[in-house]
Amino acid sequence: MPRWSAIRKSAQLEWFRFSAKPSQWLTWRLLRLFRIECSFREVVKQRYMYRREPQPNFDDAQDLETLATVAADIREESDKRRAVVIDKCKTLLALSSLLLPLLLAVSTQISWPALFLFPAFFVMSTAYLVLTALDVGADKVMSIGQDEIALPSHVLKRRIAHCNLDIAQHNDKRTDYLVDVMRSARWSLVWGLLTLSLVAMLGLTFLRKVDSNKGTRGDKGVQGDKGPTGDKGPQGPPGDRGPKGPTGEKGPRGDKGPQGEQGPKGPAGDRGPTSDKGPTGERGLSGA
Repeated sequence: MPRWSAIRKSAQLEWFRFSAKPSQWLTWRLLRLFRIECSFREVVKQRYMYRREPQPNFDDAQDLETLATVAADIREESDKRRAVVIDKCKTLLALSSLLLPLLLAVSTQISWPALFLFPAFFVMSTAYLVLTALDVGADKVMSIGQDEIALPSHVLKRRIAHCNLDIAQHNDKRTDYLVDVMRSARWSLVWGLLTLSLVAMLGLTFLRKVDSNKGTRGDKGVQGDKGPTGDKGPQGPPGDRGPKGPTGEKGPRGDKGPQGEQGPKGPAGDRGPTSDKGPTGERGLSGA
């Protein structure tokens, strides 16, 4: 009988895991990776399932007013503790979001960017765990029914005190779970910083990406002796003539130059040919 009960319980647990979301299974595995003792059912419920402490009996209370005030203060302290945990989770989320651009920038400077998968895993795990902690969960709140309105004052105070204690105990189970999620996210961020620093130092020192034009800049060594000058190679063929360029613009007209000196007198020219004798004119009339 005990063996059958154990087998049946194991089968129910496997079916419960199968029917849950893959994100819940991933959250459980990450919490177990960072050595958080929790069950898969607690991850699904987002609160611990430990046994509740028995509440005190207020039937024989002498100062019910003081007890009701203390119960309200206990619930208020529980709410403040939850707010502190949520603020720390938001801080971790902001730090992880700042590390991602830095991680991508450094990964482009080395020849093996796959090495940054290790710090990237821890940084992304931090963001994922914080987001699961900021998920909406089931919390208890106080409400008043119609049958409680007509109750006497001392009975109503007793019920309110019991309700405050019950709400504080129930919500503390979820707060304790969120604290462990926040601790896992914090350790994941620490491992991300350590692996990022280690990979960045090793990568930028020994695995710097080689530039195809300049190459890596190493230490300057001792300059050796200058080798002999090689023979001059044959002259290559002339290249093709390039296309004619466009005609330039006409420049401005220059100033008029100074007048030159008068040249020497030239020699006398040859005498021209004699023309034919013209006809004789008519004789004029003689006088009286």
